Amino acid sequence: MSGREDRYVKHVLHSVANGIVEEALEHDCDGIVFEDLDGIREDLRDAEWHSVRAFSTLKKYVEYKAEVEGVFVDVVNPKDTSKRCAECGYVHEDNRHREDFECVQCRNRNHADYNAAKNIA
Repeated sequence: MSGREDRYVKHVLHSVANGIVEEALEHDCDGIVFEDLDGIREDLRDAEWHSVRAFSTLKKYVEYKAEVEGVFVDVVNPKDTSKRCAECGYVHEDNRHREDFECVQCRNRNHADYNAAKNIA
């Protein structure tokens, strides 16, 4: 990646990190939680190295910006966050259908990413 591209990527990541921390502050959140994406390199075999590096760089930027604002940052294991019902806790493969989440036990329905975010939080 050229110096110009590198500076642009850093600028974008700083802007995104600022937005994440600002969102947490606007909603009076005590913390920001990330899924542990250490294994993402294996999932993105064809991704360019700078694309993979962006995940850890973004987290690093959020961590130091959040610390200045008194907001904690944590990392959680992503296992089953997309298949676990945020209402009743039931985990099943059939709970998730692409972008839709519907618990086969309690019938809770939501966007799959929203349900996963509630599990992470």
